[in-house]
Amino acid sequence: MMGSDEKPKLRCCKTIFGGGWNRSGCSKPAKYTVDGKHYCGTHNPAAEAARNAKSEAKYKAQSEARDAEWKAKDIAALKAKHFDAIFTCAKMLAHHDTELAKAIKTYERALARLEKPHAH
Repeated sequence: MMGSDEKPKLRCCKTIFGGGWNRSGCSKPAKYTVDGKHYCGTHNPAAEAARNAKSEAKYKAQSEARDAEWKAKDIAALKAKHFDAIFTCAKMLAHHDTELAKAIKTYERALARLEKPHAH
């Protein structure tokens, strides 16, 4: 029994969901009062908003990174698809342009070095 000078212990007002359709009130003691409603530290609206913002920022960053990776792969695939045709045309024009001819030879040498198996 409570004495006359003891205040009743307030509980969090948040409804929580158990397995299936089970719902019950949060059993934690209230630490915060917001708009006349009592909340524990977990269900305090400010704490929930901060957790949600952190989670949303994390997933947004992951999504943006994934999108950037996909875009880079798409660009690389597009370049690879059309490179041979463009390079063939450039080789046909190289006899008119010494800078183009030098660039093609530099590319072909670098490619040959990369394709050469490494001796271990």
